[in-house]
Amino acid sequence: MVYSVRKNGTKYKVYDEGRKTLASFDTKEQAIAWTTKPSTIDFTQAFNLFNQNIDNQVNNGIIKKHTGQRYQEIVSCHIQPLILNIPINTYKYSDFLNNYLVKLSMALSRTTMQPLSAKTYKDVIAVFRMVIKYIRDLDYDVGDCAKILEYRTKVPANKKNIIKKEFYTTPKDAKLLIQSEPTLKYKTLYSLALVSGARTNELLAACYSDFKSNTWTIQNTLDNDNVFEPGSVKTIAGYRTVDITPELNTLIKSLQLINPSKKRLFDISKSQVKYHTQKLAASIGIAWQGGLSPFRKLSSSLVFDSNVLSEKEFRDRYGWEDLKTFRKYYQRQTRNNARVDGIFNKLLN
Repeated sequence: MVYSVRKNGTKYKVYDEGRKTLASFDTKEQAIAWTTKPSTIDFTQAFNLFNQNIDNQVNNGIIKKHTGQRYQEIVSCHIQPLILNIPINTYKYSDFLNNYLVKLSMALSRTTMQPLSAKTYKDVIAVFRMVIKYIRDLDYDVGDCAKILEYRTKVPANKKNIIKKEFYTTPKDAKLLIQSEPTLKYKTLYSLALVSGARTNELLAACYSDFKSNTWTIQNTLDNDNVFEPGSVKTIAGYRTVDITPELNTLIKSLQLINPSKKRLFDISKSQVKYHTQKLAASIGIAWQGGLSPFRKLSSSLVFDSNVLSEKEFRDRYGWEDLKTFRKYYQRQTRNNARVDGIFNKLLN
């Protein structure tokens, strides 16, 4: 194959005969050296090239930062440690089937130290295929590894019965968490999360201008990299206006008096909220999982059980197009018969 090297912006890129970009480098010397590359490379070199390509895609806005980090994390945690550093074209498809997949089926999650879920198992294999395809597209000989690209993922039996246990908080614990919060910012955030039942990204994107006469118009969100996206929500049903209590409205106005120049109520990230909330929960001795999602589950379950909203009014309030998601992930029997306006007043006072 004939290669060409050209400068594109601040990078030197290597192109094939069809003008397809094969690689990108900081210097011309690096790019030229790449054109005299050997016919194959080992797995460590392959993973390094793949990670560099992911970095380039993130920097060029082709994929989101969190997506790139997820791919690279999968490589470093679940692929590279389980593969011998040998030339790719010497790796046998039978080794992938009888060695790598067996090890992967027994691997543990780095965060939970529990067996990998079926979803993670499939994600890992998908990224493995991405690595092989990228190296092959760079015109390296991948040998028997080409067969991995045709492999149809089969979830092992030990993964099929792994069911994620949903966490639900109680009205008592939610109230205690809110009452125990010493800062006005987080007390307002928790109260808004409970009363509105909004999604975390919607809550953290709330602007003072969205609140009018004890109502909140939900019309903004944060993306997964915590970037503010005005006029954007998860789904069409996500655009909505919900009632809030007068007491909560007072909290919001008090918060605005402290930060009159701020546009958004909560200039914090999802990870900061999760850390702060779990630390507070531990300090007061209550169980809590995640950040704000337990408030959405509790809020929707309480309102659903109050029986004062029609199904459409309920879906509109929580931004759902149907009730499938609610019934699968959110619903929990609360034996609540209170009116909507009384549910949250009781919890917040």
